[in-house]
This record gives sequence, structure tokens and C-alpha cells, in this order.
Amino acid sequence: MPKQFWTPDKIDFIRCNLELSDSEIGEYFNVSAIAVKAIRMKYGISRFVRKPFTTDEDELLRKLYPDTLTSNIAKKLNRRERSVYNRAHLLGLKKSKEFIRSIGFQPGSKVGKAYRFPKGHTPANKGKKMSPELKEKIKHTFFQKGHKPHNTKCDGAISIRKDKRTGIAYKYIRLSEGHWKELHRYNWEKEHGPIPKGFNIVFRDGDSLNCSIENLEIVSNAELMRRNTIHRYPPEVKQTIRLIGKLERTIKKQKNGTE
Repeated sequence: MPKQFWTPDKIDFIRCNLELSDSEIGEYFNVSAIAVKAIRMKYGISRFVRKPFTTDEDELLRKLYPDTLTSNIAKKLNRRERSVYNRAHLLGLKKSKEFIRSIGFQPGSKVGKAYRFPKGHTPANKGKKMSPELKEKIKHTFFQKGHKPHNTKCDGAISIRKDKRTGIAYKYIRLSEGHWKELHRYNWEKEHGPIPKGFNIVFRDGDSLNCSIENLEIVSNAELMRRNTIHRYPPEVKQTIRLIGKLERTIKKQKNGTE
């Protein structure tokens, strides 16, 4: 194959015809399917275009997933099974115990354990280097220099992440590759300058995803603690909260002592 065979117009043809298989594109250009796959991987062209789940699809998934075969759901949604499994996982959906029993499995069973690698298993190729012949044969499958995943975000992209400690969701904005910042802090600093040490940006309406500048205000650590602790309540309410906490701790101790 000539060195300049894959011209920009041919690369664009592959990008615009993702529904065609490597074999079909190979026949069109009179090359092998392996050559087409190699060029796709070199330019990061995936034949599987991710299609976001709609609200209606999520509702249907919540309704059907616990008691329906995933393969049937995938056919109904015209999606791959793996996509359905991944979406169900993100939504926190699981198969019901009744459904698991109905297909011949008991919850907590050890089916398949004999076929898993045991803990501490040593791979057969550990410490072995790939031969030059094998490396040359499969080098077209390697990630090329500068390769980026298909879901790489661009500067200015917004991502929603949950705080691991509190579980509260916040918006983040990408400033550069590998550098993200909380959107509410970014918006405040863009409008008012750097945030002084010992101060925090909070949301007026309590919605952590509403990062409009009108919904943001700056408060000190002391003010933030006052707002988020029992000290914001009247004395009689604070006393009640302390008594409830003491009662819950006592019940917990007794329960742990009897188990």
C-alpha cells in the first residue's frame, strides 16, 4: 500500500460512514479490513457513536430492568446490552431477587467461582517481554502518540461530580487539559476576583448546580459554620437535638452489645 494512500478525503469518508463495517470500507477502497481498522485506531475513529439516554428511556429502564432480561430491554431500546447494563448501573438499578431465582440462580450463590482467577494468581506472561516479531504484528492495535479517548472534553466543558464525603453534586469547568475547577468558584472569581483565604462561595437558593452569579454569595468560615450547625437554632431546639443524638448513641451501643 502506498505511503500516502490514506489521504484526508478517505479519512473523512470513514468518519462520515460509521455505519459501514471495516470489511465494507475495505472493499470500497480495495484494501483489507485490518488496514481499515488500523487507520481508524490511528485517528481515533470509533464505529460506535455514543447516544445519550433520554428521559423516557430512563423511565422505561427503571420500570423493566428489575424483572426483565437485559437482552430483551436492549432490543426494545435498540441498544447494545452493554449500554443497558452500564446505564442501569449509573441509575443504581439491580435485578430483583425473585427474577434472579426465576432464571436459575440463588442470591449469594458461588456460581462461576471455580472459573475465576484466585486471589494472588500470577499471570502466565508476567515478567516476559514481547518478541519483536509479535510487536511488529500487533503494533497497529497500540494507542498512537497523542491519542485521546473518545470522551475527552474540550476547554470550557462542564462536568457534574459528587463530593465523596457529603454526596452533594457540583459543576466543574475544564480550564485546560487535566485542570478542572468548581464552576461556582470560577464564576465568582471571574466577576469579583480571587476568593480571600478563610472565605467560601455558597448558593443562595441551596441548589449546588445553580452557578449563576446572582445565586452566589461569599461568607466567612465562621458564618458558614453558624449556618450549617445547630447553633443557628434557638436554645430549646439545640437542647432537643443534643438529647436526640444522645438517645440514638445509647440505642446503638445497646444494639451492638447484644449482637
